[in-house]
Amino acid sequence: MVANLRTLALASACAGAALLAVGCGSKTKTKPPIQWQRNMYDTQRADPQEEYTWFPDDRAMRRPVPDTVPRGRSAADSTRPDPDLLAADDHLYRGLVDGKPAESFPMPVTRALLERGQRQFNIFCAACHDRAGSGQAIVPRRGLAPPPKLWDERIRKQAVGYIFQTISNGRATMPPYRHSIPPRDRWAIVAYVRALQASVGVPVDQLDPETRKKIQTVEMPQ
Repeated sequence: MVANLRTLALASACAGAALLAVGCGSKTKTKPPIQWQRNMYDTQRADPQEEYTWFPDDRAMRRPVPDTVPRGRSAADSTRPDPDLLAADDHLYRGLVDGKPAESFPMPVTRALLERGQRQFNIFCAACHDRAGSGQAIVPRRGLAPPPKLWDERIRKQAVGYIFQTISNGRATMPPYRHSIPPRDRWAIVAYVRALQASVGVPVDQLDPETRKKIQTVEMPQ
């Protein structure tokens, strides 16, 4: 009895070692591995416009289930378009009014909006533009073409919608940020850029004494 148990244990150990050796080989294999239970590995799927006989009408693409409510709406107003869900507001989502770059903001410009814009600008923009908007940040110093100063007259004259589109879609060596920054945060950045532009070139005699004292030792980028 003991001998039989030892033989069984030895055989099991040898079989396990053989399976381990087969499964952990160092050579690259072109064939898929052996899988004993594939029903959780290969799932049924269908491509758009494909015939799919599982449904009675043989169509893979399905219409919405009756009486369901799209995400972002309530049952009471499920038939009304949701601007946030559909991104239907050209002013907010694309920076356009009547097909042209907007000259106004789609929301009130408040202190909270400016502070949000400053935070997002410092996260996403300051690496190239620097926190003052001079374009002399760490990335240009490492070899990338420096961006223009944000207070240049050309940029001052740009519509806020145009600046929003530049942030969204990119320009020249600047990548698009529409997938990284939500639309309202992009508008907050635009508002903060306008604040940076307004802060450059202000006559000293228009500043309060405390502010004048703070900037006496600050050298603005040229």
